[in-house]
Amino acid sequence: MIAIVPLFILICAIVAGIATMLVMRRKPAGQPYPTCYRCDYNLVETIGQATRCPECGAEFANHGIRPPVTDAPRKHRMVIAGVVAGILLLASGGVGMALVMAGRARVAQLQAITARQQALQQQQAQQQQQQQAQASAVERDGTQDGKTDSAAEPDDQ
Repeated sequence: MIAIVPLFILICAIVAGIATMLVMRRKPAGQPYPTCYRCDYNLVETIGQATRCPECGAEFANHGIRPPVTDAPRKHRMVIAGVVAGILLLASGGVGMALVMAGRARVAQLQAITARQQALQQQQAQQQQQQQAQASAVERDGTQDGKTDSAAEPDDQ
């Protein structure tokens, strides 16, 4: 039972780590520079100078310019992934502790049952010894009573 708990915690930690890596592996949707909405052309050089995309000719007024993507969402995802991983580890630790406590309670219960059974067996053994001692005493008394009765009869007469 105790070997299962660390294994459970280890599995939860591995799952949390894999989930964090998968979340962090995702690249931000977009580029770190402004791009044309139509063809994703890098517009760093043409911002403020042109009204059309030099690559595809799309007018910025109609199609627009895709703003640069910063690492802020990625950092936000990293914080969320860390919090989720922490919660998973705490939850697995709580479940692990609950399993340990339940296992210890079960062991204590089994020990109490065993102690009660041993006490009952000892009582039964003592009762059997007492019964045997009484039976042997009755046999001795019966045989002695028979001898004393036959020997006592001539004395009484």
